[in-house]
Amino acid sequence: MNDTLNYLREIFGTNIKTEYGKFFNAFPMYMMERYKFYFIKIPADDKSYVLVKPLKKQDININQLKKQIKQIYSYSESMPIFIFESLRLSQRNILVRNQIPFIQPDNQIYIPNVMINLRQKEIIQKDYGDEFSIAAQVTYIYLLLNDIKETNAP
Repeated sequence: MNDTLNYLREIFGTNIKTEYGKFFNAFPMYMMERYKFYFIKIPADDKSYVLVKPLKKQDININQLKKQIKQIYSYSESMPIFIFESLRLSQRNILVRNQIPFIQPDNQIYIPNVMINLRQKEIIQKDYGDEFSIAAQVTYIYLLLNDIKETNAP
């Protein structure tokens, strides 16, 4: 779960608030045996979500996932987001097509009702060294000796 939380902090920033065990007794026992629940709040969105991680590997059954989304929402009043460690491309496409929120850490995140602006808010100053690397020196000398004024390098 730490990988998932770090992945979310990378994308949404470090201000994500997490709570493990909130509404712990609200879920029925069969759900507690199947899933681990973490509650998160994304500051830019100001909504609370439930990260739902299956304890055992399970097949993707869309009808079952839709029922569980409704149940989890009714118990917690927070939108569930499923965490799957490994998904094939076809499984991810099926989840997206059915608008089921999910996270595959370090690969893909799909939360259809998050409406936040992901534009960069801070300008990061690039720090260039005082010296050229050897490869850059050789390239620069080559460009000077051959009188090349334009390149297609970025």
